[in-house]
Amino acid sequence: MKLIQQKWEILKKESHRTGKPVFVLLATKIFLVVFSTPFKLLDLLLTVLLFPVLILAVFPFRFATKKRNIFFIGLEHVINKTAERGIGYLEKGLDSYFFSYEWTGMKHTLPFTARIHRYSRSVAFDSAVYAIQLLIRRPCYVEVYFEGSPYRILAAVLLSRFFGCAVVSIERGVWYGFNEHGYFFTEAFTYATILKNSDKIFYRELGLFEVYDKYKIPRSKYYFDYNKVRVKEEPVIADKPTPRNILYLNSFKNLRRLDLFLKAIPIIHNRFPDVRFTIVGARNEEDLQFVERETTQLEIASLTEVYSWTTDPQPYYEKSWIFVLPAELVFCNFSLIEAMERGVPCVVTKVKDADRIIDHGINGLLCDMDEAGIAHACIQLLSDEEERVRVGTMAREKIKTTFNSATRLDPIVEVINEKMRW
Repeated sequence: MKLIQQKWEILKKESHRTGKPVFVLLATKIFLVVFSTPFKLLDLLLTVLLFPVLILAVFPFRFATKKRNIFFIGLEHVINKTAERGIGYLEKGLDSYFFSYEWTGMKHTLPFTARIHRYSRSVAFDSAVYAIQLLIRRPCYVEVYFEGSPYRILAAVLLSRFFGCAVVSIERGVWYGFNEHGYFFTEAFTYATILKNSDKIFYRELGLFEVYDKYKIPRSKYYFDYNKVRVKEEPVIADKPTPRNILYLNSFKNLRRLDLFLKAIPIIHNRFPDVRFTIVGARNEEDLQFVERETTQLEIASLTEVYSWTTDPQPYYEKSWIFVLPAELVFCNFSLIEAMERGVPCVVTKVKDADRIIDHGINGLLCDMDEAGIAHACIQLLSDEEERVRVGTMAREKIKTTFNSATRLDPIVEVINEKMRW
């Protein structure tokens, strides 16, 4: 019953976002489920029948000498971040291959050549392709991100384990999906099985141990691997280009609370009519339509520029005077620390663990979770240029000392060396 209520709430939020009636959305989803379920069940049945054959194929080679190759599984939509990790691994003599279990078509913008195998929408076929790649590439290490079908990821993880690879799951908060999406038991069980079959779990979000403990995942596997970024050349903090610009750069998920930022815009505009607002993060046409409706209703469309999600956010940071993160979950948002590294002073909602990255009044401002609080904090920074520059400078210093990725990969290299015999 609780799961049904969760699903209903999700439908209502989607209805508000898309402008489509709830019952139209419900009917569409029921039709898609009825139409696709037989194909999915057939695919899973083929996977179950095929899997013993794949295990027998890779098992004899588990003790063969591994090459200094690593596999990334999943997470194409943040491939710029994983490509950055790929560069770090390459510097340590490890070559990277990507297995994308979502289909965004997005590319990274870094000077790094990533070999990407995209999924075929068939778990059975993809499992066979993955087994073949294990035999050809002989990776020593597999890094798992949770995107797309958990069954496809589980098949890849189990094959990697039988092949003798070191497996590390990067837990970016997938368990928050229990509250956000209302996972079914089979999905939750599959995710738990993946984590149990990982050598280590590098988690990046706090407050998840209650769920981990529920599924009896050993805490000895965990390592707190919070997000970090590369420190680049000195940014321009003062003398920013005009007009003054406030940036929102994140996904439009419900927990990001883009709605509060939009409601804060008229308040800020009333005090500073010259300020403009940039919103980056739309993943599809529905996201764009949602922002268009909201900005039209609030009469702020002429003040805002809206863009799709980008793999190259740096130009947006460079021209922004303030970065706003009105989220229910702050630590450790990647876009936030990217903005801080560029010396952009940040306004962040005062939620649990936000003070682990933002020291209020020193390297950023914490505000109440409402449009008035967000607007007041932005107005405070816009009213005092010297203060804005000081906060931005201290934000960059926080990244340099605490969130610098220079040594981030060392713990993973230790895992690889413990598992492998070179």
